[in-house]
Amino acid sequence: MIILLVIMLSLALIHFIYESIIAPSWRLSIRYKLFTLRDELRSLKIECGDSLEDKHYAYLQDSLNTIIAHLPRYDMATLGYAEHVYNNDPEFRRRVDERSHVLDDCGIPRARSIRSRNVRLAAKAILINSGMLCAPIYPFVLMDVGLSALKKRIKNFASLSEPDFAKVGPSDDLSMSVS
Repeated sequence: MIILLVIMLSLALIHFIYESIIAPSWRLSIRYKLFTLRDELRSLKIECGDSLEDKHYAYLQDSLNTIIAHLPRYDMATLGYAEHVYNNDPEFRRRVDERSHVLDDCGIPRARSIRSRNVRLAAKAILINSGMLCAPIYPFVLMDVGLSALKKRIKNFASLSEPDFAKVGPSDDLSMSVS
């Protein structure tokens, strides 16, 4: 019984340290990298002018801004719910697929690089925000979904606009309570 109590207290302490010290500092690092990507995108638009299409620029900047604004909410649960909405809402699926297709079809290598780094940072945020205590289930998720399918889902998730993320992300309204 004492061993179980010690194990539980140790896990609680590790979880507390992770959630209050480690994860916030990693999120802040990702946030700064996203700001850098956004600045790089703006510089690229100035350099390239009209050769970087306005639609591509707007979609990429919007996806960066959405991740910056909602970084703590990028986790496995939200990714799972976004996948559920994607599979069940044809209009949502159409918008996400269109945005992802536009973002992936840019002819400017630096813009494609910004997009891929944006997706990688979103994937890191999902891992960080899902918590280290969930790490033992990651191999099972990969076995169930497959690595390439998971990458595609994260790529779609990283391209969400602000209104689309509001549809799948957790609510900001703290006044709502579970009855």
